[in-house]
Parts: sequence; structure tokens; C-alpha cells
Amino acid sequence: MARFPRPLVLVFLLAAMVAMFGCGAGRTSAPASANQFASTATPVQSSAPSNAASTQSFSGAGSPSTSSNSFKDTYLGPNEPTDTSSAGVSSSGINATPPGTMPPSTASSTFVFVENAGTAKQMAVLRLNADGSLKSVNGSPFPYDSASIAIAGNYVIAGNYYDIAAYSVDPTTGTLTKTSSDVQGGQLAATNEFVYAGNDNAIYEYQLVNGSLSPIPGEPFAIQPGPICDCAMPAYASLEIAQGHLFYADNAGHAGTSAYAATIQGDGSLLPNRIDVIGDGGSASIVVSPNGKFVYGIDESMHALSLWDFDGNTGAAQYVGLTTASNGGVIDPSGTFLFATPATGSSIDTYRINPQDGTLTEVASAVFTGYQTSPQAFDPTGKYLLSLDSPTATTYAIGVWAIDASSGSLRRVGSYSLGSTSDSFGPRGLVVGSFQ
Repeated sequence: MARFPRPLVLVFLLAAMVAMFGCGAGRTSAPASANQFASTATPVQSSAPSNAASTQSFSGAGSPSTSSNSFKDTYLGPNEPTDTSSAGVSSSGINATPPGTMPPSTASSTFVFVENAGTAKQMAVLRLNADGSLKSVNGSPFPYDSASIAIAGNYVIAGNYYDIAAYSVDPTTGTLTKTSSDVQGGQLAATNEFVYAGNDNAIYEYQLVNGSLSPIPGEPFAIQPGPICDCAMPAYASLEIAQGHLFYADNAGHAGTSAYAATIQGDGSLLPNRIDVIGDGGSASIVVSPNGKFVYGIDESMHALSLWDFDGNTGAAQYVGLTTASNGGVIDPSGTFLFATPATGSSIDTYRINPQDGTLTEVASAVFTGYQTSPQAFDPTGKYLLSLDSPTATTYAIGVWAIDASSGSLRRVGSYSLGSTSDSFGPRGLVVGSFQ
């Protein structure tokens, strides 16, 4: 999953802290617990994009705190989407249906989880309905860390750079319940059985059993001995899982960035294989096709996207070349289209993936938002693309786009405000999952 390009806070947080003290300086230790943060946030009125026809606001049911980071969903369009399920109803009437013509939506078990890079302990959860409308579930935002989120079967794995935990999801209401103790955190990827957290100089591996997280024998994985210096300590980031492999980027500052594909063995342990170097410095990330055959490396210092053809049987990777400039992208569940943002970050481009060699061809006109946007995730059917938008430096929104299955062209369904923050450390990503 792509991460919002501004700011790239979570993945390289510790590396940045070390770099402040120069090469060879001692590493900054992590706080003992992330539970020092405020539990929830007071909703703050957000600013709608200038092209919004109307703004009708309603806040979630979280209790107030002193944090300035907040989530408040607001439909930025002519009609408020209706949630006819009991999940969005309260005696206060916060989800009462205002005047409008949008038809009621059948209750869905598909939910959107918002990654939050702010200091507040909060996880916003919204129901994604079949018509593309979004609605906060009752109790959202929940008082849990959510700087990184992954779906693992019927569980959500969420936390920050230091601690993660598992949460069950009620498929009817979307309510979250913590089911595990805290374990070492980081950037996340997960299967139904295994969870991987990329951290500073290590990938932590866990088995998920009945909502509990247990370390896999032999973890942590991929610790690099004797780095060049502390400011080149590798940070394992941009984790993705496809076809039995964990793909990840090894960001080591001025020492360069490489891409790897590790085979996930039967017990969840990893067998590593290096693919190639992505960039010589700065941050980088990867995007992997659902069939695990094509790996796209994004060097954010060059705004370039490189392509490798990966053989999952042998572990060999062949470099194909540069395909198109990009700040990041996501591939739809069918593996047909890649949606990416250009260097300006104010539009979404659509590319068709050649199934033989992975090369990209732009096939639809770019959609312009007029502000920073980043395609993030899809609903499980591949019908909708969700983007994380920033109409101003401190306001955020979720964009919902209907995808034409033939051409890949996008049509805006709606925009939903996530509120505002007092700084630039707010929502940084979206994760979508369906639950039973």
C-alpha cells in the first residue's frame, strides 16, 4: 500500500532522529510505551475543497481529549450518504439523514481504517457501502495507535513504531476489540496467519492464533551486522505480501536502498533474496503486482519508477528498466491497472500493466484534484479506488473513485473530510478489509 507522500513520518522516524546527531552518534532509544498519548481527539471543523457543492458535518462518538489531531467525517458533496445499519445510529442523532436524494445503502461488512501519524491514540473506522459511500461507525475514532495498519483475516493489526496489537472487528458494527498484548511494532504486512513488522534494522515475525500474536522462533529477521554508521542503519519498510513472498525495501540512508523478496515458509519464517538496488540515497518504496511477478521500485528522491520481473520459483529478478515518473502508486486487485501520482501530487494517473513484461502504458486522462492526493487502497471487489487527500496543509479527506473496468478511467463518487490537525502529522494511509 502506498503511503501519503507528505509527510513520510512513520517508516523513517527513528532513522531521522539518529541522523540529527550525525554519523557515528548513538542511536536514540524508543520510549517504553506508546500509551503516553491521548486517548481520543476533539473533532475540529475541517475545510472543504473549493469545488465542494455543500458541506454537512457530523462528528464521531469518541470522547474528547486535549490533542489537536482529530478525525471528523464530512461528505463533501450535494448529498449526505445514508447508513441504514444500526452501526451508525445514536441517540444524539449525529448520523441522522439530512435532506438529499442519495438512496439508502445496504449495511456492508467492508470497512476503511485510517492510519494516523499524529500523537493522538486514535483509529478512525468508516463503513464502505456498495454504492461507494462512507460512514463513520459508532465509536470512531477508537482510542488505539494506528500509525501502521494491516488486515489479517478477520483481525486488524495496528500500532506505531514501537508497539502493535491485534484487534477483532465486529462485521456488523465495525467495533474494534483488542485481543492481544502489545508486541514490537513497525511497518506492517500480514497474511491470515502471520504478521510482519519492519523496524529499524529488523523485521519482527509473529503467528496470529485466535487473536493472539506469538513470536516466530528465530525472529527478529534480517538484522544487518556492522552498518556503515548509525545514520545508515537500515529501516525495513514498504512491506507487501504476494504469492507466498514478503517484499520489502531496505532503506539505509546514504548507504542506499535495496529491494528484497523473502519466501514465507510454512512456519512463517523468512528465507531472504535480494532483488536489486532501488536508489543511492533517500527514501524509497515498492509496489508489487498481485501475482508477485512485477516489482516496481519508487525512488522518491528522483520521482522515478523502476521495474523488475520477479520469478517466484527461483527467486531471480531481472531488471526491466524505468517505466514512468511517479511519486507512488497502487495496483488494483486484478493486476490490470496501476494508479499513481506524478511529482506534483495533485492528480491521479492510470496505467495499464502489460501482463507479459510489466511495462506501463497510460490509458486514461489524469483526474485532477487541485490539491495533494495519493491513491491508497481498493475495496475487495476492485470497483472503487480510495485516495488520501490533503486540501490544505493541515486538512485531510478520503476520496472515493469508481473505476471503469475496461479503460481504468476514474469517476469521483465522493469526498469525505477527516478533519484538521494543528500540524502536518495527520492521516498517512488507508487500509480496507471485509470481515465475517
